[in-house]
Amino acid sequence: MTLKGLPRIPLFNVSIQQFSLMKKYFPSGLVILCVILLLIAYVYLKPKEGFECKPAELDTYIQSSEPTMVLFYADWCGHCTKLKPTWEQASKQANTDTTRMIKIDVGGKTPEHKELMKKYQIDGFPTILVFQNGTPAPYKGERTVDSFLQNIHLN
Repeated sequence: MTLKGLPRIPLFNVSIQQFSLMKKYFPSGLVILCVILLLIAYVYLKPKEGFECKPAELDTYIQSSEPTMVLFYADWCGHCTKLKPTWEQASKQANTDTTRMIKIDVGGKTPEHKELMKKYQIDGFPTILVFQNGTPAPYKGERTVDSFLQNIHLN
């Protein structure tokens, strides 16, 4: 048995010559891959200004001794859509060190949403509650950035 030509790696069907080309261009490919991974991480891991949590996670955020405002909203609600930019602007300032303003979508018809609405007596959207040590109180202030920040003692 005589071998002819360059050896091949049967698993990948790549010759030694092709492998040396991959080594030559690998660093630039690695840089491109790293850039893509960093962009993906930025999109998915960047802090959300209007921090949104899932119904199951809510209890972990409302047990603080500091006041925490929670916006219960529905995507399909027109009033909620109008309030969101104001909420986002205020939460951008409030959520610098800790999460002080949270929004949670409970407009679906899932059992989880219905249970949360019943627990906190939410019968309309948008509803804002202020939690301190896990105890809710209805928000009675104006729906402005300054009023939101004053209510959680940041102004």
